[in-house]
Amino acid sequence: YLLFPSTKSIPLSSLQSKVNSENKKIRLVVLDCRWTGSKRLLESISHLPQVHLDNPPSQSFYWRWHNAGPGCLSSAEAVFWAAWQLQNDNHRQHE
Repeated sequence: YLLFPSTKSIPLSSLQSKVNSENKKIRLVVLDCRWTGSKRLLESISHLPQVHLDNPPSQSFYWRWHNAGPGCLSSAEAVFWAAWQLQNDNHRQHE
């Protein structure tokens, strides 16, 4: 799955039931580039289904400039929050 917010991406939490029912692990592909350069990369991996964070933080704390706006995160932040969300979703499933 490609971690990339778009109009055709699905919430990351929707994968949790698939993982539990099929006993599979989730493998995420993350683009580490400026959004302006992502279009070329997306063309080469367009076959991958896209997912997005359910509730991304409203503010980025990344030290370097990047596109500002609610939910706009650096690649490192997106990876952290995706791992956090999947871990927490997994714990909730087993309670």
